Amino acid sequence: MPRIDAEGAAQQALDQYDTDKDGLLSPTELEHCQGILSALKTFDRDGDGMVSPEEISHRVEMYRERGVGLKMVSCKVLLNGRPLPGATVELIPESFLGEEVHEARGTSRSGGTVPLYVPAEALPSDLAGTQGVQLGVYKVKITHDSVKLPEDYTSGEGLGVEIGPSSHAAVFWLKKK
Repeated sequence: MPRIDAEGAAQQALDQYDTDKDGLLSPTELEHCQGILSALKTFDRDGDGMVSPEEISHRVEMYRERGVGLKMVSCKVLLNGRPLPGATVELIPESFLGEEVHEARGTSRSGGTVPLYVPAEALPSDLAGTQGVQLGVYKVKITHDSVKLPEDYTSGEGLGVEIGPSSHAAVFWLKKK
């Protein structure tokens, strides 16, 4: 289970994304942190449409309090509403979470479902090879060997997800003209 400094993570998130330096993250600023934006209602405890450092700290602290090492999450990739088999999905932890939250990755199957795994070398030996994702905020990168996807999906900047204690599914609805 990762040891994350919740207050430090909150401050680093503000340092990284609070471009107007007002001490809050607006939806516009969160366009660069899609993981928090995707879970705005969860992070925004006071309902003001902004995310404060206290709200980030509270959420990150919850990751630790739940005592979950790996969370099984159903992941699916759809392109224009249809399953996209053969896509590589990478969940890249936001840097403000520190070094102990690790990337998870997997390849979509024929129905678009993706089993996600943290690399075995990043886990204790008793968890190596176990399917799951650590709780946290992630950038999402989706690539495919034979289907050219828009850069928003392949860069790790246009998609994000929060894997929280109550997360059960991450569905990525990709669109391509």
